Amino acid sequence: MRFLYLLLILILPTLVFSKPKPKQFDLGPELLVAYDKVLNLEFEEATVLIEKYKKQHPNNVMPYFIENYIDLFTLFIGESTADFDRLLPNKDMRLDKLKQGTQDSPYYLYSQAELRLQWAMARIKFKGQYANAFLDTKKAFSLLEKNQRLFPDFLPNKRSLGVLHTIVGLIPDSYKWGVQLLGMNGTVKQGMAELKSVIDYSKVHYYPFEKETLVLYALLNLHAGNDKEAAWKVINTRKLNHFESPMACYIKSSVAMRTGRNDLAIDMLVNHPEGEQYYPFHQLDFLLGVALTAKLDPEAKIYLKKYVKAHKGGSYIKESYQKLAWLELVEGDEDGYYRYMELCKQKGAREMDEDKSAYNEAITGRKPQQDLLKVRLLYDGSYIDRAYELIKQIDYGVFSRLEHKIEYHYRYGRIMERQGKEKNLQLFYQKTIDMGADEPYYYACNAAIRMGMFFEGKKDFEKAKFYYKKALSFSPNQYEDSLHARAKAGLNRIR
Repeated sequence: MRFLYLLLILILPTLVFSKPKPKQFDLGPELLVAYDKVLNLEFEEATVLIEKYKKQHPNNVMPYFIENYIDLFTLFIGESTADFDRLLPNKDMRLDKLKQGTQDSPYYLYSQAELRLQWAMARIKFKGQYANAFLDTKKAFSLLEKNQRLFPDFLPNKRSLGVLHTIVGLIPDSYKWGVQLLGMNGTVKQGMAELKSVIDYSKVHYYPFEKETLVLYALLNLHAGNDKEAAWKVINTRKLNHFESPMACYIKSSVAMRTGRNDLAIDMLVNHPEGEQYYPFHQLDFLLGVALTAKLDPEAKIYLKKYVKAHKGGSYIKESYQKLAWLELVEGDEDGYYRYMELCKQKGAREMDEDKSAYNEAITGRKPQQDLLKVRLLYDGSYIDRAYELIKQIDYGVFSRLEHKIEYHYRYGRIMERQGKEKNLQLFYQKTIDMGADEPYYYACNAAIRMGMFFEGKKDFEKAKFYYKKALSFSPNQYEDSLHARAKAGLNRIR
């Protein structure tokens, strides 16, 4: 017994003092350079910098956090199932590394939460991964809330919670019980205020994740806040350099297109950064094809064909073939239209609303009316005067299909709204709602949303509420999820 006692006395200090010290969370200057390279999609150079940093700073776990962005963008852009299977083990490996960090750092819980959120976003791109994505999001939410209690002034945490609170606030009431059951809550107003506080801070202080926050705040202003000019003001900054970063070019041109700056978007996309140092980003060709289609420019075909040939994923393939079909129809080639719509049936995925809509058009065989299609495309490109001159020349009496009659009033209402003709826009939108209430088309639903937005702008919140609720009562066979999300966002804003 005495021997064992002596042995224990000798061994115990060794066991205590040989316990590994917790590692650090340090965003050193070299690592921040690598992070910027990742955001610019310069993955090879970023990887070299990160690996070098790991060797030089073995007691720092932040390189594992930064390199996870490479996996996120690779999966989100490339959409390769093989890449997903190859990269998925990195998630648990990096989580284990981050858990070795010191627990008294605000990055300890934050980095684990962000990594889970990034993998949740990546999983959404692949079928069969939705349940795991939801569980990762729930766990991340819990980690962020705990971290907020421990470190209430930690800005990155506030940024991530702001995004999640906004998204939860956009969920329709019929699905709200699910997130509440799992302990997730939030409102659009709460989330946007949190994001704005981070933006305001970054204007006068250094904040390493400023670019990410600018992008998120702009996109949420566009989709949740219904404030196009605010979205453009946030995103139109030299901090997001579209001459150096394909990702910045894609995001800025996307927002430009959504805020009535189609020609500016075309200019940015034509001059987007190219080179072997960048990860292949074929979506830039797709976006340029869409922007040129909205201008009725036949050169759009070059970029849309380039996209469907080069991109190995499924997103926006069906929409690309639909746009190619539309361009043929605009030129009067019906055979060309049906040829591309047949490819629309066969190729690509049906995950995105735009792809679902394209597929729906293909399988139903409902060919658009040529002149109304031109009006639609010109309007989408914000060529409002051209659209107005064209729709004035259309003979309403030639329409034999109810769908075209409803669409005519809807398109006219959209143009009247952009031209600021308030009485006319109300007449045309109300006619659209009355004629399309029992039809499967999306026109009545979106017209109700536009009316809700009109009355919201007039501070007539009762009428705005009436029309947003009316929009939620419709079940269109196109864009239902996104339209209902916008109606719900409208109701949230006026509460």
